[in-house]
Amino acid sequence: MLLTFGSGTAALLCGCILFGLGVGNLISLPPLIVQKEFTAADTAKVVALITAINQAVFAFAPAVLGWLRDVEADYTLPFGIAACLQIAASLLVIGHRSR
Repeated sequence: MLLTFGSGTAALLCGCILFGLGVGNLISLPPLIVQKEFTAADTAKVVALITAINQAVFAFAPAVLGWLRDVEADYTLPFGIAACLQIAASLLVIGHRSR
C-alpha cells in the first residue's frame, strides 16, 4: 500500500523495505507448508512444482506490471493489483488455517 499510495521518498523507501522483508517468507515458507501438508514421498515433487510456478510468475510479472504502467501512465493500478493479489493470498492462507 505504501508503494501504491505513498508519496515522497520516505514512504517509498519504507514500502520497498517491507516488501523486501517478505522475500524471506517466499523462500522459507513454501517448503515448510509442503512438508506439513503432503507426504514425504510427494514433498520433493510439490516443492519443485511450486518453484517452477514461482519462476514463471517472476519472469512475467514485471512485464505485465510494466505494460499496465505504460497503459495507465501511472504505477497506481499495477501496484494496486499486486497489493490485492498479496491480500488475497494472505486470506487464502488464513482461511485454510481456520478450517
